[in-house]
Amino acid sequence: MISLISRGIGRKDMERSLVKQLNILINLLTAGTVAAICSCLIVQSIAAEPPLYQGYSLAVPIISQTPPTDISMPFLRKETFFKVIVSITENGETESLNFSQELSSQVEEYLSSILSQIEYQPAVYLGSQRSCRLPLIIVAKPRYRNSEIVFPVSSNFELSDNFLYYEALSLNQFELPEILTFPKYYCGLKRSDLLKILPYVLVKLSLDSAGNVLKTENFSASLRAKAFSSQIQSASLWSEFSPLKIEGIARPSDCYLLVSFLPQLHYPTKKITAQVRDTSHWAERWRVLLLPDTVGIMVPPLPLELNIGSITLKKQKQRLLSGEILATISIDSLGKARVLSTDKKDAKYHRAINSAVSSVGFFPAMNFRGKPQKFTGKARFHFTRSAKVRVEYLWLDF
Repeated sequence: MISLISRGIGRKDMERSLVKQLNILINLLTAGTVAAICSCLIVQSIAAEPPLYQGYSLAVPIISQTPPTDISMPFLRKETFFKVIVSITENGETESLNFSQELSSQVEEYLSSILSQIEYQPAVYLGSQRSCRLPLIIVAKPRYRNSEIVFPVSSNFELSDNFLYYEALSLNQFELPEILTFPKYYCGLKRSDLLKILPYVLVKLSLDSAGNVLKTENFSASLRAKAFSSQIQSASLWSEFSPLKIEGIARPSDCYLLVSFLPQLHYPTKKITAQVRDTSHWAERWRVLLLPDTVGIMVPPLPLELNIGSITLKKQKQRLLSGEILATISIDSLGKARVLSTDKKDAKYHRAINSAVSSVGFFPAMNFRGKPQKFTGKARFHFTRSAKVRVEYLWLDF
């Protein structure tokens, strides 16, 4: 879908630009042609809409770019994340800011100066504008004047982060369905059967207001995992789920059960419970997910190896490095990783990290059609003057 609100251009500026363009066209074209162009522009404008969940759409920034400010960001030694909950009125204006961590007065003044300037397309529920609370992440980089703001839904109506979107829904009185228990299941795939494409089954579930499964339907599955679709459908009928609640009232809903068959795990699997899920290994947390909707990506890149806590450096010189580095990593649709940038200027660290991640394989990110997607995420590397570098892939932590 095409939006007339381009990145970095305000609504009024766009309207003035369109009027000028139409006046020029009137002098050059027939009235019938002009009418056809106007109709096309209107259709495009209507077509662009934010994601809708149960009749609710979040507030969306009119411009996703960070507003300019005369206040400078205090000096930072490394790239830093700040989390803030923004309260937005039903007219799309910023009402208040609530920072999740304690900040110095200079940092808070800088962040407040940029966040208070942002205007929003208001949240809407069942056709009526609503006030809204939005979780935002501000990425402050030492080498750049402007910080980057991550919104749940950007100005072009794309999801920047699925879990930030789910958090935003929960902040606005949408208590999403969750897995309470899920039974054991089996997988007969071997590593030699894989083509570095994640084997998965996606099942659509219809839940009643008590969380009981009323209906299951195979939504999609990878070629290697289709044989396990009926097993997962059967397992979902023996599972327990909490229902969707809107403003405290339980409602029936449709949701999507994603089961990823990771060959590194032991099968049959253990029974999943809500208590065990919070403290388990990353692969245990990602192998079964309950997704409220088919928006954004279905699954981010997942490592091919079970033990991803460390990477071995091959070059002797690189084993002398020490310190903590935050890197931005790109993983292409083939699952190959490379470093885009680091929060440390020293090129030795950039080369060391790039060399290390190039040897790590990933199942690439996928959309809900099962098509591999390019992905960009953050990872933290801990150099300890040894051959081993400890790694945290931040997108796996939810």
